Amino acid sequence: MNDPNKEAQKGDILWSDNNLNKSGRRAHYMVFIKPYDTHYFVGAMITHAKGFNNIQLEEKHFEKADGNGKNYKVYFDRSLIVGNPLFKNVEWRPFEKVGQLTKEGIVFVENEILKLSPAFYADNAN
Repeated sequence: MNDPNKEAQKGDILWSDNNLNKSGRRAHYMVFIKPYDTHYFVGAMITHAKGFNNIQLEEKHFEKADGNGKNYKVYFDRSLIVGNPLFKNVEWRPFEKVGQLTKEGIVFVENEILKLSPAFYADNAN
């Protein structure tokens, strides 16, 4: 996927090898929420870090398999999301869809984080 703003659906869990943190390591999985502009989309960051105002997700928030029955790479694993929406750079392309939130998961994430304005994540390198 080259442009999540045009190709992704709300709740898609994405991965990019080009999403690096400041130490040069590949960063977290991200949930596509909505387009922002030609350079960014608004997303949620999936993490395992407790604290930092991160929000616990539940198993019912994740689809286990796609419509063809193929298991997703990413599903519930004591997962949390960062407590505010984040700008995600379209230039991190290509993206791979590695999971999907359920409808209930999408509503939960939106209700929890969209009360705040999107921000850039301080640890992203780009």
